[in-house]
Amino acid sequence: MLEEPRQAKDGGPSRVLRLPLVMVALSASAIVVGLLIGYQLPRSAPPLSPPDPAGAAQSSPQLSINPEKAGASPSNYFTGPTLEAELERALAEPTLTKREQALARICDSVLPADIPRLLALLAKSQHGLQSPLVSELVSRWAARDPRAAFAWAQSLSSLQARTNAIQSIGEAWSARDPKGAAAFALARPPGETREKLLRSISKQWTATDPEGAVAWANALPAGQLRNRILAGVLEQYAQTDPKAAAAYALAMPPGADQKQACSVLAGAWAEQDSQRAISWLATLPQSLQREAAKGMLSKLLNLDQPQVAAQALAALPADGFQTQLMSSLARDWAERDLPSAVAWLKELPDGRGKETILQSLSATWADTDPRAALDYAQTLTSSKIARDFTGSIVSTWVANDPAAAVNWATNLPDPAAQKDALVNHVMYHWAHVSPEAAAAFAVSLPPGDLQNDAIMKVVHEWSFRDAPGAAEWVSGFPAGPLRDQAVDPILFWGTGQDPAAIAAMLDTIGSADLVQKHGEQVAQVWLSRDPPAARAWIQGSSLPDEVKQRLLQPGGK
Repeated sequence: MLEEPRQAKDGGPSRVLRLPLVMVALSASAIVVGLLIGYQLPRSAPPLSPPDPAGAAQSSPQLSINPEKAGASPSNYFTGPTLEAELERALAEPTLTKREQALARICDSVLPADIPRLLALLAKSQHGLQSPLVSELVSRWAARDPRAAFAWAQSLSSLQARTNAIQSIGEAWSARDPKGAAAFALARPPGETREKLLRSISKQWTATDPEGAVAWANALPAGQLRNRILAGVLEQYAQTDPKAAAAYALAMPPGADQKQACSVLAGAWAEQDSQRAISWLATLPQSLQREAAKGMLSKLLNLDQPQVAAQALAALPADGFQTQLMSSLARDWAERDLPSAVAWLKELPDGRGKETILQSLSATWADTDPRAALDYAQTLTSSKIARDFTGSIVSTWVANDPAAAVNWATNLPDPAAQKDALVNHVMYHWAHVSPEAAAAFAVSLPPGDLQNDAIMKVVHEWSFRDAPGAAEWVSGFPAGPLRDQAVDPILFWGTGQDPAAIAAMLDTIGSADLVQKHGEQVAQVWLSRDPPAARAWIQGSSLPDEVKQRLLQPGGK
């Protein structure tokens, strides 16, 4: 049987039994206090230089600061001289990995009030503010005092460090108070700093509240800044929820803003899901569809996806606008991957659009493989398209390598095709590029119809651009039908360009027949420009006397 406890003299429980109860109570209290302390205080910081048997790769480790420690102030946090000593020790680590690990431990053990001092110490170090942990420190600072953090960021001399800091400040501030952050940014003086801050704020805002960010951007004062911010917000919105972003754009009032929104959205959506974006493009009204198509084409080319861009443009109505965009695509695609661009071209239906697109490819094709391009020209069903395309290819080829172009033309199997290619393509374009070289080649041809035609082609093209130069060349021709024939285009173009040079050509040739045939016209033009020189030439020319008298009388013509 259990005995009744003995009573003390004062009537309470015995002291023997009271002591165990007190001990139990103290133990329970100690447990509670221990749990509270363990909850609030961080564990002791591990050693700054742990063993690294693998030899620590030289790449930035993905470390992050524990944000839950920012509000505590335990005695084992680094502060004062300890902070400076630990930082010096961390920066002395031999490898990037160890250095970043050590810095991460310091950042975990720094009080919020000491963050500015830690950043100042880092800025003065030989490594500067290059550590990726700097952005986390700046974010923690901005979350508590964004204006002070911003003032510090503006004081940085390094453009890259200043840009990174402003981005971190904008994102941290916007995560807590997007409207306040935006109001602060808009109150800054216009310039690059304000725009960088606005971009980082709008990016964070869109990530957490896209509808609120779009409404804010849309309410900004009209202007280029508003357009850029709104475009960035809508682009980011489209990356997360393209359907909702598209619905917002279509609900906007008609006008330039809505067109720009559709352009930005089309590109962003195409990057995420090109097929759905193309399907959406096909449903748009024409005015919006055109802007969206341009935005989609630009984005897809930037992403190096010309095949997808071709699919998108195929969804457009077959009109001049589609041809215009396809021509742009063809030029860009040919520079990236000519064989694929040519394969796409060959699959297009015949018509005026294909002709325009073909011309867009011609320069790159001629630079890369002119013979293959000319072989393709022979397969074209339209003689006009084939001729125009051949001319474009030969023009570029002659500018790059005239000898190779001449070799191609002179080795064509059909004599008629050979003459046409040499005279109407090679000589024509060569005279544009280097008339002196073209003239020398024409003279080197065997005498006959081919040589005559080649010479006349050079004379025509040369005299149109530089009649005095052509006149000097033709002046050395022997008398005969070819010389007299060559004079005609020079007189036609040259009399207006430089009548003195044409008169000199007639004197050099020394043909009374040519002077009597053309001299009066040359003299009339010359008299209107330089009467004394013209009168002197008229008096010494072989023009008939009655013509001279008529020209030399006051006001005579």
